[in-house]
Amino acid sequence: MTDSNFRLLGLQRLVSEHGLDVQATVLRVATDLFCQSRTHAPADIARYTDLALALLDQVDAATRNAVADKLSRLPNAPEKVLKRLLDDNDIAVSSAVLAHSPALKLENLTAFLAQCGAGEAAAVARRTDIDADTVRTLTGHASILVTEALLENHALSFDASSAALLIARAAKEPSLTKIIFGHPGFHAADFAPLYPRAPDAVRTDIRLALAERAPRVMPPVLFEAVSALNEAVTALDRERIAAALVKALRLDPAGIGRVLEDETGEVFVMALAAAGIKRPLAINLLLVLAPKSVRLSVERIFAAADIHETTSRRVAREIVSAVAGERRTGTQASFEPFMHPSGTPMRSGAARRALTKPQQATRRPDIIGKA
Repeated sequence: MTDSNFRLLGLQRLVSEHGLDVQATVLRVATDLFCQSRTHAPADIARYTDLALALLDQVDAATRNAVADKLSRLPNAPEKVLKRLLDDNDIAVSSAVLAHSPALKLENLTAFLAQCGAGEAAAVARRTDIDADTVRTLTGHASILVTEALLENHALSFDASSAALLIARAAKEPSLTKIIFGHPGFHAADFAPLYPRAPDAVRTDIRLALAERAPRVMPPVLFEAVSALNEAVTALDRERIAAALVKALRLDPAGIGRVLEDETGEVFVMALAAAGIKRPLAINLLLVLAPKSVRLSVERIFAAADIHETTSRRVAREIVSAVAGERRTGTQASFEPFMHPSGTPMRSGAARRALTKPQQATRRPDIIGKA
């Protein structure tokens, strides 16, 4: 009998003699002993498996979670115990195995993700070894919990379609912006749709990255709309300016509010620059029509003036189009005032959900080398 097997046998006897009072302690100690051993004889594995399976249904969630956390990082953790932990009703227990265990067959995770709940999917999104197909599947998940887990996982990289989907999601979920700006898997130019929420340093990176990137092919600015814009500028008519910018730059009418209401004034001044409005007129408009945060800030006014001066019209238009969205080809969308009450309001990032056990998947992920 190995030393490890002898110790496990002693722990089994302790449970038999003292009953419920020592079950949690015995399971924790037995798990520690098992994980500390570099090699495990078949008898040791069988003894630990029998002991763990007998106690897991009797101990509290905190103990089961501690066991799952230790075994999930062990390459040769007993298959039967892992399966029991994957089936646990406490999301923290099953998630530990899903997030970390090297014993899971990763090629089967896409099928599992089609059936599991948001908690399990978020756990898979925390893995550092998932493949591109699994990442794409997780990117399209409806739950913000899964998106947060992906963006907090700096080991992952995203292809163009996944990156665009995540950025579009962040544009609708304010709570995601701080997380996404910190992820190394994006190119700064990709963040253009998030420009109004970006810190100053990220805004600078976006402009520089777009300047270095090959220019997009965009339709010409409409001359008649620029003429209408000049008239609206002279009249200091905010709604007419918005309508003219929509037409001149072929923007989505529903997104013009994001341009005019940018708290730094930079997107507004870039829209004016892209439409050909000269710097003095653009700065005058900021002083009169920009949000209060801009009008009352000398620093913001000068910063916006610098943006107008140093940003090419091409880069300015690309940023404005990314922020507002582009009018779809072939549609006859009419201008909608930017304060119009229609549309779906953005959900506050403060409305975070409690992590509860979601629907149980009809099957667990497979274990490596097992049927």
